Amino acid sequence: MKYSAATFLSIFLFSSFLTAQQKTGFSNTDSIRTVLEYRLPDWGYSNFYLASGAFSNGLTLSKPTDVVRDQNNNTIRTDIDNKLVRFSGSVTPIYELYKESEKRFIDLRSTTSFTIQANSEDREFDQYITETNTQLNSATIEGNSGIRTFSESLIIDLKEYVVDDFFLLFTSNLFLSYSSQNFYSEENNLPVVDATSFSRNVFARPGVGIGYGRFRNVTPTIRALRLSERSQLMQLQALNNNQVLTAADHFTRFNGYTQRYDRPRKYFWDDMNNSLSNIYSDLSVFDAFYLDDVFNEALGSRYEGFEVYGGFEYQYNAQLQKVDNNINNTNSRETLILKEHRVFANLNWSKNLDLENQVSIRVSTTQFYNNEEGANFDRRNISELRAEWLKNLSDRYLLLVFLENGLLVNKGNDDLGSPDFDQIVTTIGSTVTFFNENKFSLAGNISFSYDYREQRADTRKNLDKTFRINIGANLRYYFNRNLY
Repeated sequence: MKYSAATFLSIFLFSSFLTAQQKTGFSNTDSIRTVLEYRLPDWGYSNFYLASGAFSNGLTLSKPTDVVRDQNNNTIRTDIDNKLVRFSGSVTPIYELYKESEKRFIDLRSTTSFTIQANSEDREFDQYITETNTQLNSATIEGNSGIRTFSESLIIDLKEYVVDDFFLLFTSNLFLSYSSQNFYSEENNLPVVDATSFSRNVFARPGVGIGYGRFRNVTPTIRALRLSERSQLMQLQALNNNQVLTAADHFTRFNGYTQRYDRPRKYFWDDMNNSLSNIYSDLSVFDAFYLDDVFNEALGSRYEGFEVYGGFEYQYNAQLQKVDNNINNTNSRETLILKEHRVFANLNWSKNLDLENQVSIRVSTTQFYNNEEGANFDRRNISELRAEWLKNLSDRYLLLVFLENGLLVNKGNDDLGSPDFDQIVTTIGSTVTFFNENKFSLAGNISFSYDYREQRADTRKNLDKTFRINIGANLRYYFNRNLY
């Protein structure tokens, strides 16, 4: 609890500092329902950016406990203290495509990632008989590993509305990764592991479903409302609702100006002025720059409405792993084909309280069923609940605070003796993002998580409680950013 309090105190102090920065508006806290309920015409956007991340699982502390009965009915207890320090760096080109109309939504995301990760782990364990407190064994293990990964993923979601707010859902997820790893560890100062490995992973997951609701991207409308506030601060009249909706429609067309003109903003504002009855015809140079700065405001991805949907997915996964053991000069090769089907249900809800604040809730549950006799589980359920608060701290700063709970229930394969286990993970965290002229963004994040895992197999019971502090930073360069 003290970690959560520290998190919110840090967020409050940092928020107060940023709010003291120069702000150009975000003053309208009146109801904005009328304009947010407006349905934009057919529109879309694409973004292409290069993300460079340095992420540190700064400290992971865990104290798993293993309890088992031996042939003499003695209780053998093993207490383990783990400390893991992890650092990773990545370079990730990302392309996004989004198209929206009354009949159809298309969302595509292509991600290519190059990642380097280094781990250092210290482990101490003591094994003893509980009834007599007799020590059986103790050891100190020190290890390190390095991982280099290349991956490519392509995710496509298509929603086709058939009757009113009822829609059919089609999804596709393709993934490919190559990874090389090296491991080294010592037990009581003697080498026990010295190995290198190579792995390849390919999977495809198509899916179909049905749903109800409208979950809209209203960022152009929010930007039009900010344009109205800037107009009012320039001693011009504020835009009425019809003019706000006209401006929102025009913002959705900005992508076309960037593709057609060398000076897209000049022609964009000429046409915006014409569509708003020439209210910007007599602007000074300073006022024109001030008005144009609405493009550089950090609004985040703003959504409105709700949707609930469910369906069926099938996954095919092919894995290859080769391991070279440098201690005994042996090598191994393993190929694994996994097929599974899953049933899922999701709910998304977002509401913009005003121009500054958005709250969102996402709920998902997925039931997995394995189609392979050699798989290590018969069925598995993963359920997640995530609540978010997005706030504009100032024109260039965004704050995201989230609380996430995840539950995993696993039923092992009895034929293979695979264990049953339950896992609960609770995470609270925040991210502050700074945007610079629509080309760069710098984000810093911190989160605290608590992981409880209970595993059961025959006479063995294992409890693992882990606390993690995650600290990270991310830099993005936008080759083409379309404000959404």
